[in-house]
Amino acid sequence: MLQTNRPLKISVSRTESVGTETTLAKVVELGDKVLARVIKYFSHCLVNMVSHHGGEVHKPTKLWGEVFSLEELK
Repeated sequence: MLQTNRPLKISVSRTESVGTETTLAKVVELGDKVLARVIKYFSHCLVNMVSHHGGEVHKPTKLWGEVFSLEELK
């Protein structure tokens, strides 16, 4: 709401996931490939949101603390 010249401003109180979904709705387009490291609950929510907006979710797996090489992510 800061720095707007619009005459009508509405503030809506929502959870953090609304901000995440709003961002994904603006960034993810049909068929976009998205890497998602699924670890806990919010990771699953992220996968659902990306899928809902038409993204193709790839979920690489490794044990906690292990690092992906660039080749593995391509």
